[in-house]
Amino acid sequence: MILRSAVDRLTAVGYHGTSLRDIADGAGVSTSSFSHHSGSEEGVRARSWSLRSPRPWS
Repeated sequence: MILRSAVDRLTAVGYHGTSLRDIADGAGVSTSSFSHHSGSEEGVRARSWSLRSPRPWS
């Protein structure tokens, strides 16, 4: 669910328009919990951006 939220947000508004809060909100998890378990914001966006196409769950 988190990966899907990240890829959807990145696709919609781009790399620089996506925050961890946006991803966490889209996945239905708290920002603090998401940040604690996912590492740096830059790392999460970079990993998610690299997976945006093709979508692995399609």
